[in-house]
Amino acid sequence: MIWCWFAILSTVLVNCYELKCEKQMDGIRKDLLPKTLALNGSYKIVVRRTDWLTNVTSLITESHTANETHITIESRSTGTTHFILGSRNYTYNETSCAALPDVAALPAIYLQPQLAESYNFTGTTMAELIKFIIYANFNYGHLRNKIEVGGIDAVLWLGCHKRKNRILQLEAAYAGEHSQKSYSSTVKSPYILSLRLATFNDTNSTLLTGHDSLEITELEMLTGAQLEVELPKGLYCSGFPGAKRSAIFPNKFEMSFDYTDVDGKVVHDIDMYYNGNERIFWMHLNARAGKITPFIGNATIPEGITNIHVIHDFQYGLQYLLDGDNNVCSSVSAIDANFGDVQTVNASTKEIDLKKPTQLFLSSNDSVFYNAGKRIVDDIPLDVYVTKVSNSPTTSTVIELLYTMENWVVETAAAPFLHSIIQYHMNESGKKTKTVIRLHSFKNDSGDEILQTSLSIYPCLKLVEDSYLYINIKNTTLKNLESFGIGRVREGLREAVAHVANISVLRIANFFFKQIQENVVAFFVIGEASGVKPANAWNRSNETSAESAVNLLNATLKEKDIKFPIFIGHRMVMLSLSKASLGIIPSVWAPLPLPTFRGYTGGSMFVLGFFMLLLGAALGVGIVYFIWKRQRFSGLAYQACHCKIL
Repeated sequence: MIWCWFAILSTVLVNCYELKCEKQMDGIRKDLLPKTLALNGSYKIVVRRTDWLTNVTSLITESHTANETHITIESRSTGTTHFILGSRNYTYNETSCAALPDVAALPAIYLQPQLAESYNFTGTTMAELIKFIIYANFNYGHLRNKIEVGGIDAVLWLGCHKRKNRILQLEAAYAGEHSQKSYSSTVKSPYILSLRLATFNDTNSTLLTGHDSLEITELEMLTGAQLEVELPKGLYCSGFPGAKRSAIFPNKFEMSFDYTDVDGKVVHDIDMYYNGNERIFWMHLNARAGKITPFIGNATIPEGITNIHVIHDFQYGLQYLLDGDNNVCSSVSAIDANFGDVQTVNASTKEIDLKKPTQLFLSSNDSVFYNAGKRIVDDIPLDVYVTKVSNSPTTSTVIELLYTMENWVVETAAAPFLHSIIQYHMNESGKKTKTVIRLHSFKNDSGDEILQTSLSIYPCLKLVEDSYLYINIKNTTLKNLESFGIGRVREGLREAVAHVANISVLRIANFFFKQIQENVVAFFVIGEASGVKPANAWNRSNETSAESAVNLLNATLKEKDIKFPIFIGHRMVMLSLSKASLGIIPSVWAPLPLPTFRGYTGGSMFVLGFFMLLLGAALGVGIVYFIWKRQRFSGLAYQACHCKIL
């Protein structure tokens, strides 16, 4: 019984709107709508639209300027859909976004498609619909009477027309000269308040074939307005043309950034060094138990360590973990393939390699980005580039790169700067998570040897008799090297020695430079082979002993000098290691010679004092004798004087 009443009520609601044009179709009255009803210029309008055939109500908000139109449709049945028309045309909702190649192919926004076809209306905006109604060639037009619409006294106009076996009936209500003024001072009378468009079957006037009503709840004219419309965040818009973006990752770089897990409410501060030439990856970060840690993946981290250094040497397949708080070596092992910087080259052989930077940060090497326009972040205008990477049929990641729109000075370079990387991750269940990488600093090390980071595995090195070495740098002074930058010299020397000795640069550490006569002597250590079974890294080299490395280095230096470059800006300076100057610092030094005593002993001081006493006594006797003799020779008698002191 309940369903029956509902069905009856539904029928009544649809058919309660009656044909009013049947008797007027043969009339000759043609009252016209005022042409001043047209929406000229920029405006914002809010319309409540009802499709009476489906009993669906939607709210349409339209902002329109000379260059752009933004239309939003909200409905319980379809959710929220946006249409952006202008320099680029696209539509999006909560889950998808797509370019609109042809605006003319858009579905009617304000009318049912069949109703729009019956009225021969092909426009999109409310301004186009009102203009169409004003200039439509109706067979009959009549200013019928006054009604009230939304608390405003309005004039009702009825238009009738017959086309393609259908009767078209349109009712337009508008505020006239004697109506209440609009709440907005930008809107002048007359202005449209509501529209009701319907079609009836020509042979059966009770058959309603189309019926839409549009009630304008808000209208405001905009002056000098420009729409600041941004593409939706976190959505990939299909159909947009690819755009060239600035190269962001060289083959060798250092960067410092914070990695924000928005959903986990955790911020990680990370320092990273990437060397594609030596196939070395280093990062320093705080690992938090129970939280997703970037670039760690499912790798195992030693318990109790939060401040951690992770160093991967893919050339030798070795992994070094250091406790950053205490500068203590935690472990040396084969590279754990679960770390985020590791890619599997061959699943059957478990062969691994270092990911390219684009794989590391963008999840793909060949992603095509499109330009998503401008976005304001912290009052900074940024250019946005977007791509999408499908990790599996059910998981994907939308990646946004945000660049400064103008040249920013970073270090010594002036160029558009990568401000941040935002990633939206969609898992198998459709849940979306967000992470943000915000750069603090970035340094391109491709043409430079100096590292801002302190890349050292010294606590993990095993040192043996042959580990402690020194070598001469010829034709220079310590002052010159300091002017070049000791860091540059250190890293240039490290790579030169490593390549000649055929070992990893990580096994060379603890540099110290000293000017000794005309040479600068460099002291350093070479660590012993780790003895650890390495991972199956692509094109892996085998470790050699420290003794073999020293012998190979010495054999080369017996034959010739070893030259190596350092780069100071764009200027290259060549330095040379002296031929036959390699030496091993001994573990035991020869004892220092005993010092020669140059002071006085206690005995010598006694003899000296005794003779000085005799000399003083003799001198005193001599003086007394001299005075006495003088008095005798002068005839003066010695007289005692008794004086009183006052």
